[in-house]
Amino acid sequence: RAPDSLHNGSFDSSSGSSPERLQPKAATNPCTSLFLLSLPAVSSAIFLLATLASFACEPLGESSWHEIEKGGHNYNQVKESLVHNKLARHAYRVFKLILYLIAAIADGWLLSMKCGGLPYADPLLPTAFHLFNAYRTVIACIDFGLLFACWGDLWVNPGLGMYGWAASFSASFPVETKREGLAHIILALVSSIGMCAVTFYLPLPKDPSAKSVGTRLLSAALLTVAFTYPIYDSKHSYGGSHLSNFGGEYLPVWVAVSAVLQCWMALCKSEPRRLEWWPFTRMMNRLVVAFLLMASIKLFADLTRCSQSWGMPSTYPKHLPDECIVSVGSFNLSKIWKQATLSLYFGCCSVVFVVSEMLLRSRIVAVEMVGGEEVEMRNTVPSR
Repeated sequence: RAPDSLHNGSFDSSSGSSPERLQPKAATNPCTSLFLLSLPAVSSAIFLLATLASFACEPLGESSWHEIEKGGHNYNQVKESLVHNKLARHAYRVFKLILYLIAAIADGWLLSMKCGGLPYADPLLPTAFHLFNAYRTVIACIDFGLLFACWGDLWVNPGLGMYGWAASFSASFPVETKREGLAHIILALVSSIGMCAVTFYLPLPKDPSAKSVGTRLLSAALLTVAFTYPIYDSKHSYGGSHLSNFGGEYLPVWVAVSAVLQCWMALCKSEPRRLEWWPFTRMMNRLVVAFLLMASIKLFADLTRCSQSWGMPSTYPKHLPDECIVSVGSFNLSKIWKQATLSLYFGCCSVVFVVSEMLLRSRIVAVEMVGGEEVEMRNTVPSR
């Protein structure tokens, strides 16, 4: 069992060490961080407005939809597949509208409660979490701006999940969904529920001994998965592919589930549980921030290149256009981007966990040595 000094997060003053805690501090004035607090509600509201506005600029008449479906076949390398279909697009808009309506209501209520004095704690990975909220807000603004920039375009309508060559879910949605779409939904559910479990329910032990390494490993795995897909989405080469997959399939589910769970926690008045000294969260926070910045830079670069990707799906090329290739010198990074990104991310997360365990064990040894010296001094009877 670890010494008591590790439980209460303090050392004896004579040891020269200062208290170290990862216990988040509740904000004394919630409105001082209003900008960060409002990001989830703002992004959900923008997505909802973009979806509602899509009713005004959708293709009208059967002739328009006939033209869309005629040019909406994607001749992608092997087989032909229909991308845009009227029934599927309308079903998708209902799906998106319901999720963002739930998210906007839940995020708005949560924001009003926090600004009204509801105690709250920072997330386990505060900088990464706030950066992700900013990232999703930027994508919401892109969705909204794209709707008006391509007003009346037959191939681009974010509310209908139409992004030129790409579309959110398949042409048979919701009757049948491709495995990629199902994978995005499952990842969104695992990510949002896992983050809630680590923050509020998973009993992170206050005893950082070897016996509790399994719990810490599970917590670290859930935190790793929570940011996996936003980082993995950088594998795409076209702006529409980013918006249709991450922004159109993953994000609506994640936003709605996460907002509802946070409201539930607020109503239950659940207190976040923390391991009082866990180096993993500090190092992981910086690591996720670096990868999210890389993903955001890749998104903005892809949005400014390859303008023909906003055209009809039947013009989808069999090979990646030269202007869309990411290269260093003569080396083509686009060919290995997907495998390299995941391997590097999971590899770095594994190294971070191992290093944090080593730091945790060295701290325990240091505290035991200090505690042993104190006990020996107290048990020594001075000679007369």
